[in-house]
Amino acid sequence: MQIALAAAQTPAHNRARIVEIYTPGHSRSVSDFMARRTLATHGEFFVPHLQPGLRLLDCGCGPGSITLGLAARVDPGEVVGIDFAPDQIAHARQAAAREGRRNVRFESANVYSLPFESKRFERVFSHALLEHLADPQRALRELHRVLAPEGVIGVCSPDWGGFLAS
Repeated sequence: MQIALAAAQTPAHNRARIVEIYTPGHSRSVSDFMARRTLATHGEFFVPHLQPGLRLLDCGCGPGSITLGLAARVDPGEVVGIDFAPDQIAHARQAAAREGRRNVRFESANVYSLPFESKRFERVFSHALLEHLADPQRALRELHRVLAPEGVIGVCSPDWGGFLAS
């Protein structure tokens, strides 16, 4: 799957078309794998930085399976999961409703232009996002913009060359 961002979404000094490629695609097996990921299996490195009451942003949340684990760890804190794909947001919202998780919400958003004020979140998390972006440094600058002073960003980028999905 390719996602093309219109020139209007890029800064004036960079009007070139940016093309994002979601490496694993959206086959049923990939979607099932993404939905089985948990904080314990794919975000354990970030757990020492979590505590109740924090405001946390999960960028590229996909179906929300990791996000729900993050929300459980920071409860009663606020968690927002964002993804560019509206179908993933729909899956994430359904999962949150099934789990009865009330301290999390999911929004469709662009990581290059986050719809949040600066310094809003004490923690920012991202798993398996940056490696798909045409301009990961720009995305990291945006993550830093929404990070509160003394905050922590946790990023994990897997090696997709080593993944098999049938």
